[in-house]
Amino acid sequence: MDVIEAIHKRLPNTHLVMQGSSSVPEDLWALINELGGDIDTDLRLAETSVIRKTLASAPAEFDPRKYQKPAMDSMKAQCVGTFEAFDTAGQAARIRVRLLSEMALAY
Repeated sequence: MDVIEAIHKRLPNTHLVMQGSSSVPEDLWALINELGGDIDTDLRLAETSVIRKTLASAPAEFDPRKYQKPAMDSMKAQCVGTFEAFDTAGQAARIRVRLLSEMALAY
């Protein structure tokens, strides 16, 4: 966190994207491992664990519409929870779109 704070002090109006920093909720981790998976990002776990659970509970069902909807709902819930946890929910309107060439000049 010290490095992130130092970056923020030098570039206060820059939004950072932290790849590989997603949390992995224990319930999703347990579900994916129970069904033969392994740890991954929170969104892929949210999606894949629900797909595996749906297919395991109804193995004859192979219509993607039957498992993609609950999988997307699970991903949405994970995103909403993260946005709320980091107090960023409802902040999209504050993001100012800039061209890549403008951003390059800032560096």
